[in-house]
Amino acid sequence: MPANIICLRQGSNNAAGTHTLTIRVTESTMKAIPVSELTSLIGKDMGHSDWLQIDQERVNQFAECTGDHQFIHIDPEAAARTPFGGTIAHGYLTLSLANLFLPQIFEVRGVSMGVNYGTDKVRFPTPVPVGSRVRGGAELAA
Repeated sequence: MPANIICLRQGSNNAAGTHTLTIRVTESTMKAIPVSELTSLIGKDMGHSDWLQIDQERVNQFAECTGDHQFIHIDPEAAARTPFGGTIAHGYLTLSLANLFLPQIFEVRGVSMGVNYGTDKVRFPTPVPVGSRVRGGAELAA
């Protein structure tokens, strides 16, 4: 299996307005674990990152970077009239947070570098309203 495959699944909203971005990592990634010991940790919960509040400024900056200025992301008044009830984060913004969350959860030791290989399946089943808190969680996948 190629190294550094990351598969992301966005969790559902709860009453506190929080979302969990579940990150499944392959046997080549782990927090301060030597590569030689990784297979013994397959299927183990590796923990979670810190919580991050998604604010409108972050969403606006992402819109500027990507050119995705759809009103549901950047216009609070217009977005309030949609089923979302307000602005929501871009799906790809939530996906890109893996690069912020993963180093908080694990560190690869005994390798010269890591690269993002890609994803096999990514869906955004639950919107992340501006003002929500998100975090990453990791489990070592076979």
